[in-house]
Amino acid sequence: MGFALAGALASGYQAMAARPVGFELLLDGVAPKTFAAVPFLVFAAPFIIMRNTLRSAKIERRL
Repeated sequence: MGFALAGALASGYQAMAARPVGFELLLDGVAPKTFAAVPFLVFAAPFIIMRNTLRSAKIERRL
């Protein structure tokens, strides 16, 4: 159930922002949108981590 929620959040973000979600949302320093991104990333993190893991495995030809 949790992974499905993470995927839905990440897919919704990608549909609205026209780019995949990632941890770079935290790179803006101390700003209100950075603090707003933290709760979003807490729930979307499992999907982001799995996507990055599978992508790197494919790039390194381990999959």
